[in-house]
Amino acid sequence: MTTPLGTFIRSGEVHKLPSEASELAVILEDYSNSKIDVNLESKEIPLPLIRNASISQVANRITSQLTPDKNLIQSIEALDEAPVVFPNLTAILGTQLSVRIVAAAGSLPKLARMPASTIQLLGAEKALFRHMSDGSPPPKHGLLYQHPSVKKASRKDKGRVSRKLAAKVAITAKVEYYGDKNERG
Repeated sequence: MTTPLGTFIRSGEVHKLPSEASELAVILEDYSNSKIDVNLESKEIPLPLIRNASISQVANRITSQLTPDKNLIQSIEALDEAPVVFPNLTAILGTQLSVRIVAAAGSLPKLARMPASTIQLLGAEKALFRHMSDGSPPPKHGLLYQHPSVKKASRKDKGRVSRKLAAKVAITAKVEYYGDKNERG
């Protein structure tokens, strides 16, 4: 059975294509899954309607495929990759902390351009701004506080230990980012 222009066939019956984008999106989804036969060559169907229906169809597919479990799976896979991308940084900080530091910096190239003093305070931005506005004590460490060597240090040595660790991270980040480029070039 041939489909007349601007119609679709479902369960052997001929139906006119709807004028609502969301309804047309459902029909286009069924058509893409070969459940129904649609003739879209009609000049009666406005192009913006087909466009909006297609956008709606894609949005529905994306929403149905992005589930919370997919996000968790991707984050675990990313943690399994954080040593492949920057192995030296992972050796110093561990997988989770190195990923958190790079994320706080924005990217590995940004981290590589940061001085050690900025790296030391990554994650302590609120405390830094509080110090600048009301004169409270300055922060000594941010995310680096999670590192075992900083946690184990005595209270008066935490700042010194986090400063040394930040210096090592700054050098390592530069090696990770700029080191491979020199070997390739």
